[in-house]
Amino acid sequence: RLQGDWSSDVCSSDLIIYCSGNDFIMKDIEDELDFFSRILNIDKSAIHALTESKVQVIFPGLMKFEQDQDYDEENDRSIERRKKDGSPYYALFFKKNDENEYMPYSALSSSEQSRLIIDLFIAKAREVCKQRLTLLLIDHLHYVLDKSNFMNLLNAFLNEDFQVAITLPPNRESDVIDKRKDGIYIQNHDFLYSWSLAVIE
Repeated sequence: RLQGDWSSDVCSSDLIIYCSGNDFIMKDIEDELDFFSRILNIDKSAIHALTESKVQVIFPGLMKFEQDQDYDEENDRSIERRKKDGSPYYALFFKKNDENEYMPYSALSSSEQSRLIIDLFIAKAREVCKQRLTLLLIDHLHYVLDKSNFMNLLNAFLNEDFQVAITLPPNRESDVIDKRKDGIYIQNHDFLYSWSLAVIE
């Protein structure tokens, strides 16, 4: 894993925010508002506050939740989409900074979805760390990022007030690890300057 340059270790009284891509599978009964509320472990009003905070750092743009629409082929018209329980289905829409229109979260690439989710976790960690020491642990979700986006992710944490640990994706090992006969070291790159390497057996 990679860990930030911490002044002290995390103790039991601190808060760990766990961001794992392995857990992020939507349930049949959920809409996207339910999904994001569950994975971030915050209520829906807080989700709206995060999406309106404009704190995106690795996937800049604007987010909003709106009731989604389905297409009624028989009557050739749009109808309001519903969840299995009949309640309105709310979907997340995202507009990149360099584009004019919002697009559904479901239409984003896996890399874009991952960056969007990580940005929301960063926003949450920023709020939580105002009250207590906070560790954001990112696992698996970033594995689809290419080298450029992985570098941007590491650089994004340099000026944050919370601590960060990131499991190292296998496809990024050659960009980070220097394997020698006497051990494993972190490479000498600018984007790794504030990070240290910890090997978990």
